[in-house]
Amino acid sequence: MRKLLLFCIILLVFLATCKKAPPAVTVIPENNITTDEKVEDKVYIDNSNRKYDELYVNEKYIVFEESLFSEVAGLWYTNGFSVYEYNKNLETTEYKDSGNKLYFIGDGPYSYDGIYNDLLFIDEGTGPDVRAIHIIDLTNNKEIFVGTYHGSYSFENNIVSGLTMSSVGYGDYDDNIKTRFYELMEDTETSESDNGLSKRFVVRYNYNVLTKEIYLLYGTYVYEQ
Repeated sequence: MRKLLLFCIILLVFLATCKKAPPAVTVIPENNITTDEKVEDKVYIDNSNRKYDELYVNEKYIVFEESLFSEVAGLWYTNGFSVYEYNKNLETTEYKDSGNKLYFIGDGPYSYDGIYNDLLFIDEGTGPDVRAIHIIDLTNNKEIFVGTYHGSYSFENNIVSGLTMSSVGYGDYDDNIKTRFYELMEDTETSESDNGLSKRFVVRYNYNVLTKEIYLLYGTYVYEQ
């Protein structure tokens, strides 16, 4: 009996002097992904009916592709792009409320073609045939050019090459451009076979983004599905 009483006393003393071990804690870090760390991967910021996919551009700008959720189709679709001043001190989740948005282009099937010399290039279209190109001057936050191309275009030394003009009946074209357009139309021969495709006359031209000059090159027919 005395041994059992002594054992109980020792056990109570041991339990009183022992410190209770703290429970295991799982630390969930905040989203500290910055544009310096993530360039290729997409970062989702808003999970309601809009999402933002990061596109890191350079030290001056950061572009977010904005998508909307279709309640009918149940799919995300591209709505447009927002351009912000790049700030290395901001996380991607903070740009939306930073007040540094420079430009937004939306409501179209757009794709991002890059920023060159403070000019944002946005492609518009869904098919392989005629497509549109939008050029936005980010220093003045305004669109300075909209044109079309067929196949491909290029930009070098302030010249956009590979553009196509299908009409001068609308738009701000001077008389020299209109006269030359119709001259090229008269001089351009068409192929006898269209292989079942629709045929359309266009004039290939280049555009200078600095001087706003148009250089008509030659007339041709393009064939589209």
